[in-house]
Amino acid sequence: MTTLASIKIGFRSINGGASKIISDMLQVGWHLDDHGGISYLPIGDNDMFDWREMPLSGKEELFHLIGVKEKANELVGVVLLWKDSHVGVQVLISNGLVRFLPTVNRRVLEGKLEISDVSWYLATLIPPLVDGGLVIDYVEWREELD
Repeated sequence: MTTLASIKIGFRSINGGASKIISDMLQVGWHLDDHGGISYLPIGDNDMFDWREMPLSGKEELFHLIGVKEKANELVGVVLLWKDSHVGVQVLISNGLVRFLPTVNRRVLEGKLEISDVSWYLATLIPPLVDGGLVIDYVEWREELD
């Protein structure tokens, strides 16, 4: 029912950039296994959002790709899933901004509107960022319903 849901987090620069943010997420229970592969935005995607997949064994290649994309000022994008819940987010990172799009088996509150469970997303996404040293300037949740 939801046409758009997103969490946008503005932050000050951090050593390690997108690689550090993703590594910090992986250390607390998020993982890259999106139906047996790693989903990511390729080099030269130019905001076309032409998601690609690489084997799970390609984690090192993924982090190399992220470094190349950051040096080229390109949008970094990966899909992360939470533990064994099959709930996931598209993570988009660029120039002081992280956007989480809850597109994979989105958690919703009970009720007719199927509004996203904002508390669950904030509780699982924000702590690893702060614990990893990210200084957050703002957090913005947006959800548009059909």
